[in-house]
Amino acid sequence: TTPVLSIALGALPMFEFERIGDGSRVDAGLTRSRGRLSASAIFSVQVGERGSIRHSIYLQPRFDDANDTRVLNEFEANVNFTPKFAFRWSLVGLIDPRAPVGIVPVDTTAKSSLLVSF
Repeated sequence: TTPVLSIALGALPMFEFERIGDGSRVDAGLTRSRGRLSASAIFSVQVGERGSIRHSIYLQPRFDDANDTRVLNEFEANVNFTPKFAFRWSLVGLIDPRAPVGIVPVDTTAKSSLLVSF
């Protein structure tokens, strides 16, 4: 079977209200309101009957400050061994150049999962 490529693109304005949690941090209790563009691109490849690969990227620049652009990047690979048993591996990266005090501006997460359906 030939791999099948799907591409989805989207963009919408979004309103963001953020409240930093209570505590002893310098910015505790701070609230912020802003407008952002939420743009996304999703690329999916179906590999045969049992496999798929997906790459998603989301960009969220502020309307009034393009240097404050949040980025979420996700890669996922799936293998379906049977209709009820599958394996999934994913890697997610997040960049927030204006993260609250004490929060790491670059974060990554890797996950491996065995999926069982009933």
